[in-house]
Amino acid sequence: MSFNLKIAEPYSLCSGKFTRVDVPESPDPLVGYKWEKTTADDELETYVLHPLSASFKVSDDTFSKKEGLFPIKIKESCNLMFDFGTESAGWLEFDSDDFDGEVEMSISEYNEPAVLNVGAQNPRKTLTPVKYGSTYRLELNKELYEGVRFGWIHIRKLNKPCTIKEVRLVCQVKPTNYEGSFSCSDTTLTRIWYTGAYTVKLNFQKDFFGAILMERSDRFSWTGDAYPAQAASLVAFGNYDFIRKNLFRTSTESNGIVSYPIYWVLSLVDYCNFTGDISTLNELLPKACEILDNAYKNFDSSSN
Repeated sequence: MSFNLKIAEPYSLCSGKFTRVDVPESPDPLVGYKWEKTTADDELETYVLHPLSASFKVSDDTFSKKEGLFPIKIKESCNLMFDFGTESAGWLEFDSDDFDGEVEMSISEYNEPAVLNVGAQNPRKTLTPVKYGSTYRLELNKELYEGVRFGWIHIRKLNKPCTIKEVRLVCQVKPTNYEGSFSCSDTTLTRIWYTGAYTVKLNFQKDFFGAILMERSDRFSWTGDAYPAQAASLVAFGNYDFIRKNLFRTSTESNGIVSYPIYWVLSLVDYCNFTGDISTLNELLPKACEILDNAYKNFDSSSN
């Protein structure tokens, strides 16, 4: 992992430091990272991941490489696939001082370029990159980030040999410390706990709990999805002010799904039982009663 950025990014670099022993069972590159202080109003920050391995397809031949990936000398049209080893919320970039030709880039959560529903700004997650000096960045949506483990560079046409100096994934993160932990004799259970925590953390946006990594036109706080996410966050991160903020944000939102307000009530119960925040309970109790009254009114009704 590196924190050296080549071009200006939308958020500042991570402002904390590594202070604890790494957890091998966690997929989170920042599981051992700590911010001095975090609040619900913190801006997003960025860190950089470099690929762990690469595969090169030239004509009908495929080659793989794990050590000494860069620089990569390119002599003809080819496809390059890079594995970053873990799912991240980020955008793909590469550096080349002498590229002359036509290129596209792709990202995916699985090992082929992604294609999603038509509502996305770019349903086909393959696009000509935007050039910033010698840096080429894949910009698939206005927020930049997607759910990425695998990234591709597709050299469609090459007018002369060139060198790819570096490939990186610029990842965004809401400053969040691990206040909880888990370990047991069964490493599978430990991996499950940390994977669940990392999944929740990946979807944190500046002002709300998200639930969608790949951009498919529905990036907002899904009230029903927030129920297990907030419960996990209470235990793993203890970011109570952020959970409280999301409870207020989703208090009037059903996302068009009748059962989701009930999940909001359950989230409120979890939050108050865990934190003892009676003032928030009193403030939101009228909304909870309204939701429950409406649920009882519509219970067992075939028209709903």
